[in-house]
Amino acid sequence: MSNPSFNSITPMDLASHVKEYSYNQSAFSKLENRLFEKMRAYDEKYGAYLTEHLKRTSDQLFLVLVTHGLSQTDSEKLKQAFLLHDVGKILQPIALWEITSGKPSDEKKKERSNHVHLAQRVIDETINELGLDFSDDDKEHLKTIHYFAKTHHERLCGKGPLGWKGGQLDKVLRIATIIDEIDGKHKANAHTGLGHIIDVLKSDKHSGQFDHECISLYASVFVKGLTPSAKAGKASFARLAL
Repeated sequence: MSNPSFNSITPMDLASHVKEYSYNQSAFSKLENRLFEKMRAYDEKYGAYLTEHLKRTSDQLFLVLVTHGLSQTDSEKLKQAFLLHDVGKILQPIALWEITSGKPSDEKKKERSNHVHLAQRVIDETINELGLDFSDDDKEHLKTIHYFAKTHHERLCGKGPLGWKGGQLDKVLRIATIIDEIDGKHKANAHTGLGHIIDVLKSDKHSGQFDHECISLYASVFVKGLTPSAKAGKASFARLAL
């Protein structure tokens, strides 16, 4: 199965896109379950990180979006799509993702980043294996899945695999990139506190990479003492969705 829209991917507003369709949840559950079987087999060698990372980050995306005013239905669609964003990693060597002392080389970073391009292959092969026949609405949800898979390492300054920058990253994607980065940093150093990781993302070390307002939206949900009122939350995401 091919998806031309993924091969020629262009920026879109995810919050607006998911309002436009419903999808066959049973069919996508079959796809998700089969992909997680493949990822669990990968994790048996890697150390049970990939599947847990995907569950954590997709749950966190849902909580941030729904807390800040996106509807539960639309937040759930985005959660289910983001749940598969790292599936391309299963086509890469286990050793590539092992944590080692010191910073990875530029060559290793580039090789790691290729997982965003491998995701479509894994997903499409699995769709064919299962013999799934998707409707037009289903294909729109598949587009959301592919979009997250290919763009979750983009940065506002243009340093991501696609080179997108600034306004090319919609607000949902900006939040998703922050969540993914925070979870990765926590894996690299489990003893580092969440508050410190957030400070690092706002520091000169990551200058221009992340939206500081979106970092604050994340922090307001997960850092003790900063949870906003429901009214404030709805206002925050209403601004983001425009």
